[in-house]
Amino acid sequence: MLLRKITLEEFGAYRGKQSLDLTPKKNKPIILIGGLNGCGKTTLLDAIQLVLYGNRARCSGRGAKAYETYLRESINRKADPARGSSITLEFTVLTGGHEHHYRVVRSWHISGKTLKEFLNVYVDESYGERAKLGRAVRPEGEFNRLLSEGWADHIESLLPLEIASLAFFDGEKIESLADPERAASVIESAVHSLLGVSTVQQLRNDLLALQRRQKLSDEEQHLLDNIRAQETERDAVLDAYDVAQLLVGNARRASTSTRA
Repeated sequence: MLLRKITLEEFGAYRGKQSLDLTPKKNKPIILIGGLNGCGKTTLLDAIQLVLYGNRARCSGRGAKAYETYLRESINRKADPARGSSITLEFTVLTGGHEHHYRVVRSWHISGKTLKEFLNVYVDESYGERAKLGRAVRPEGEFNRLLSEGWADHIESLLPLEIASLAFFDGEKIESLADPERAASVIESAVHSLLGVSTVQQLRNDLLALQRRQKLSDEEQHLLDNIRAQETERDAVLDAYDVAQLLVGNARRASTSTRA
């Protein structure tokens, strides 16, 4: 995946519509983004993750906030909430020797008390294929409904979330890697993500939780069986009681007849 361009509209500290060209120049494969604290460098990284992963994005400014709360607070303070915010990310992916252009647009706005979010994915045929077929190149791409609806699964095939932390990080993480005392834990975490160790651990936790629920279910079934058995025993006792009452009544009537 090669990032090409990102456009932020009323997102965080980015007022209005701001675009940044991320396409590297020939013989200059590195793009550096610098600025003082609070200028929006980390916000830019958050925007890339947010547009790609949505609710699963590990944005630095989110913390323990609910996803909807985070989106509401991400709308620029001077912007109209009804208009909302949007993030557009353009990137290319090389598949089968052909380059394909993606444009992912995530937008949200507030309607009354409700927050509405939209995700639209546009995919162009590879530039090379269009040229061979004599077609005009459309950088904006063509809307793909299937990808838009199943984007959460598709992005995992392009750049899994667990590996995204190896691709999106700022200077503070580089500083951590340069510190011998802190580098070990950072590298360990990155390797675990790369190998999917964290996923295996999560599956293990889920399995244990499932086992606990299954055990609880078995116990509940046992209690239910006991209740049903006691209800059956109660019904039998009530039937015996009715029979006994009938016999006592008959005996009393017979005794009265004899005396008469």
